[in-house]
Amino acid sequence: MRNITEWTKEGLEQVAIKRENVEDFIKELKKKNLVISNDFVNIEELKQEFEHLYEMIKIGFTIDELREYPIKYRYTKSSPIKTIQLRHLITNMILWYGILRLGGQIREEHIIDANKITGKDISKYYDNYYVKDFTDKVDFHELNKAIADTTYELGKISLDFNIIMGMSITLETYLGTAKKFPRFKEILKNELSTTLLPNETEDIVQALTQEQVDMIKQDEDSMIKVFLDSKEGVKVNSLQEFVVASSNKPDIAGKTMPIPITKNFLMGGLGNLINYYIDAVAGRKSIVMNKTEMGKSGYLSFLTILNTSNVRVNKNVDDCGTVNTVLIDIKTKKHFDMVVGRWYVPEKGKLELITPAHTHLIGQSVRLRSPSKCACEHGICHKCAGELYKLNMDISLGAYSAIMVMLDVQQKILSAKHILTTTSNPIVFTSDFSKYFQMYSNEILLDSEKLNEIPDTESLYVIVDVENDVSNAEDLDIFDKDLTLLELNQFYIGRVTGSKRNKDRAVEIISEISEENGSRLSITQDLVDNPKFEKIGDYYCIKISDIDDELSLFSIEVVNNELTKPLYEIKGILESSTDNSKKKKKSPFSRKHDDIDGITNDFFDAVIDADIDVTLLNIECIMHPLIRKANNKYERPNFKVHVFDSDVQVLTIKTSLTNNPSIAIKLASESIKSQLLDLNTYEMDAPSFLDDLFREKLLPLMKEDEDDEFIDDGLYDEDDDDDEE
Repeated sequence: MRNITEWTKEGLEQVAIKRENVEDFIKELKKKNLVISNDFVNIEELKQEFEHLYEMIKIGFTIDELREYPIKYRYTKSSPIKTIQLRHLITNMILWYGILRLGGQIREEHIIDANKITGKDISKYYDNYYVKDFTDKVDFHELNKAIADTTYELGKISLDFNIIMGMSITLETYLGTAKKFPRFKEILKNELSTTLLPNETEDIVQALTQEQVDMIKQDEDSMIKVFLDSKEGVKVNSLQEFVVASSNKPDIAGKTMPIPITKNFLMGGLGNLINYYIDAVAGRKSIVMNKTEMGKSGYLSFLTILNTSNVRVNKNVDDCGTVNTVLIDIKTKKHFDMVVGRWYVPEKGKLELITPAHTHLIGQSVRLRSPSKCACEHGICHKCAGELYKLNMDISLGAYSAIMVMLDVQQKILSAKHILTTTSNPIVFTSDFSKYFQMYSNEILLDSEKLNEIPDTESLYVIVDVENDVSNAEDLDIFDKDLTLLELNQFYIGRVTGSKRNKDRAVEIISEISEENGSRLSITQDLVDNPKFEKIGDYYCIKISDIDDELSLFSIEVVNNELTKPLYEIKGILESSTDNSKKKKKSPFSRKHDDIDGITNDFFDAVIDADIDVTLLNIECIMHPLIRKANNKYERPNFKVHVFDSDVQVLTIKTSLTNNPSIAIKLASESIKSQLLDLNTYEMDAPSFLDDLFREKLLPLMKEDEDDEFIDDGLYDEDDDDDEE
């Protein structure tokens, strides 16, 4: 058996050999003076140089001098000399490979700074230099293969170097940053106040989190920095709970619990009973979401994909001749980016293509040619699909759109289940509130200092009208005398005239106090239990002089704008209509509009709020099969003539499927028994993507050549029985 000395000697020899190699590599790199336009004209030249440099960096990756060596290059012989680190040159060469493969040439704008490249940066690179440049020049499948192979080669970087880099996050990672930055350590030990309003606490936590993130990004030795720079692997919301505080959490109803978790996990965030209880209550919401939402979201995704799979670009129709457009509100730059490449009708009336230069459209409403109002008998015409119709021609654009939108909805709901954060509405009272009261967390108390400045406070009362100011008045009968269960819109400051003896007491209102953002108030049990809180006519009143400074009078609900709200709005648009007459209680996520333009804009806004990376075209492809005639659920309107809102109905996903003109899609959805009993079912004969599955004998997988002759790919061997036949 070899002893430790032999192992050590061998290791030192390997290091020496490696160092010698690296020195040779650096000498070689010093001599390099690349001319991009000349040296990388074809794939063979690029591949040969790439393999050599890639092997070089694999051998000496741990040596900073080699990895970050500045290689001199010019774009052309006459261009100025620039430098690019070896590691960044390799990333660029991988991106150039696909361009050369598709028959293009490397342009100067193809050379990018790969220092902090992210997935979104790569996606934009593909859009700008692959899709836009080659959609009209190469076969759709070849373009897809080039993008897929380039993505694979980029992914190999992680596979080849992650083990060498030894990337991991431990307690030492945070302690190392804390030693370098005293402020980082200070924030780690900070404890949040429980007296602030939730929105104030959230603002403080957000600011502190940004400070911590900035310090981590300055720490070159921190593994977290790598993840933050790439925007993958570590979410800022999760990091916040480790380095700042867990802050406020939502309760099971989605409202903000007013008291925050005051510490972060590293400093024992759940180390006391209150923090543990708050986290446990929030955890119940995750369990409920998992039980009630995840299955429904998956099923809705399946139905949406099924309903949209027939939506394709019609290869033969350039312009369907529709005279109807969809009025789209381009509210922000995000809205604008999602309509670039679409045709719209300006005031002049002639179709015009929206390009990145049309930024003047931001803040305006424009009339778009849309799949929703396409007059094509089968599929979508090229004008309604937009500039990239060729790219989308050979796929089911509807199914692709449904997958892109609905799977992201599912994933974001799943993520929200794990990261329970709040975005609370600010609490803003009418002006007179601050004269008499103060807030302590979500509770309202008298402000004794302010009251000392007001003359004649001895005669003032706090007044509640439980007859007219209760928002849940329809439930008063079940509440009986339990005043703490009432949800109040407002309360008052006033006086009481008359006397008990004469039985002529009356209430005189001086000032009305309410929360301007619509948050409801609840009477506290402490106020109800106070013997001085008495009923006078239709009002409950208590004299200000009889109220203790520490008595909580009212608590206010804190409205939480949950991150999942836009996701539920998307589900509401697809699942529910504006007609809720059969329901006891209208869903808060039901459709706000019943016309195509209104629903499309609501869908558009919800997708942007949910930060789903799709275009407006994808949204409209989901809408396309939902649109039917007002008097016939089985047919789309004839959009070659002017169609009014009253002539159209927008169905829900389930109604659209059970009233689908294709018998195969119709019966593939649900409610089979009722559909079979419906005589209309037996008249449905429209074609669908499922029809081939019902043939007596399946066709072999084939492709069509230029002469419209089918050629067998050879993927299926002919059956002996077929030969005999």
